[in-house]
Amino acid sequence: MNMKTSTFLFLFSIHHAQGKLESFLVENHFIYGNPTDTAEQYLEKSFYKKAIEKLPIICVDIVVVDPTSLEYLLVLRDNEPYKGMFWVPGGRLYKGESFFQGAQRKCKEEAGIEVRPLTLLSANSLIFEKSEWGCNTHTPTIGVVVLVNEKQSVHTDLHHNSFRWDSLFNLHPDPYVDKLRREALEKLKNLN
Repeated sequence: MNMKTSTFLFLFSIHHAQGKLESFLVENHFIYGNPTDTAEQYLEKSFYKKAIEKLPIICVDIVVVDPTSLEYLLVLRDNEPYKGMFWVPGGRLYKGESFFQGAQRKCKEEAGIEVRPLTLLSANSLIFEKSEWGCNTHTPTIGVVVLVNEKQSVHTDLHHNSFRWDSLFNLHPDPYVDKLRREALEKLKNLN
């Protein structure tokens, strides 16, 4: 496909998107066709284990920010990787979800809170030696900053047994989570 054809298709898509344009531009990616409102949620456990053994699993990691206090949410992990560590919410992206949709779903699942997506952070490729599946995992991730309108009551899921709000100005002991924290803080500074 040449540049002229792709430009035409892009303009044609804009013309027919009518209301979808904002999400395309904000999230900085294209969705070919319409994203599904309800993505397939669960895979058979044995199938998913085989997938984890053989394939990278695309994930979102979420910096949930309270804009009034400039604190972000950390959840205590109950399973590998990083069992026993306070970590940002996140997990596997479902087929048909945008990064923002995945972030909203994971915040609801892991912390029981409603959030408003703000911006994307960097892409990272993480390889964890330990996992709850008994093998290493490869997770290419996209960081997402989301905002809570007020401090909502957090209810952790079966994979997390506690949570805490921490200042965006405090260093995190894990270099990856700290990188996300720094990127989120920089994005918030640039909004003002």
